Amino acid sequence: MTSASSLLGAAGEHFVMSQLLRQGLIAALAPAGVPNCDIVVTDDIGERLCAVQVKTRRDIGVDGGWHMGRKHEGLTASTLFYCFVDFGRTTIQPPISYVVPASIVADVLELGHQAWLNQPGKNGKPRNDSDFRRFLPCYAKVGLETYTLGWLEKYREAWGQLKRSAEPLGEIQDEPMAYAGEHNTHRQILIEKTSSPGNHRFAKLWKLQCSICESTYGANSCDFHLRRCPDCQNGKAGIPLPNA
Repeated sequence: MTSASSLLGAAGEHFVMSQLLRQGLIAALAPAGVPNCDIVVTDDIGERLCAVQVKTRRDIGVDGGWHMGRKHEGLTASTLFYCFVDFGRTTIQPPISYVVPASIVADVLELGHQAWLNQPGKNGKPRNDSDFRRFLPCYAKVGLETYTLGWLEKYREAWGQLKRSAEPLGEIQDEPMAYAGEHNTHRQILIEKTSSPGNHRFAKLWKLQCSICESTYGANSCDFHLRRCPDCQNGKAGIPLPNA
């Protein structure tokens, strides 16, 4: 007998497939057994590919999250995305989807799990590490102020990310989703989006500042969400800023 969880997973994959096809993309289920990829996405002439991993839930848990594992902390390819699908409590509720780049998911999982480990467990005893992870819409219970309720909303139905990723390389012009004043998970602040090119193909040069030591430096736009301070967090060297 087919398990309910298997049917739920298949429903999530086919739902995501239908959404991608509605966006005008070519999408197909990956062969069974392919690691880290449920759906392969390309443009209509096959010049650009990205991979999608689908995670599906129903509204039956207490934290509103999805099961993940330790391995997902190491998956950061720029062409890999997760679609987190929530089918709600009943079959008449419309599904909700969050389309999140793998690098963001990896960072959030690592930070959330470490914060959980740092909290005392039952009777004040240290918690034991494991391969189990949770991707949550709110990490307030473990003290992650950057990821309280609402942080995931900017990724809600953000199918355009996959459409941009599947465009030919020479046509990509869009920047990562970020705004001036935004902090990344390592407390680096986006100060300014300059019009100067970065040193990575198609990236722009962004001006960042560390909120810890107040060091200012340049970075590629595509690196913002993962950037660490080169002065106090052992991050890679910054890119020289014009007129600095």
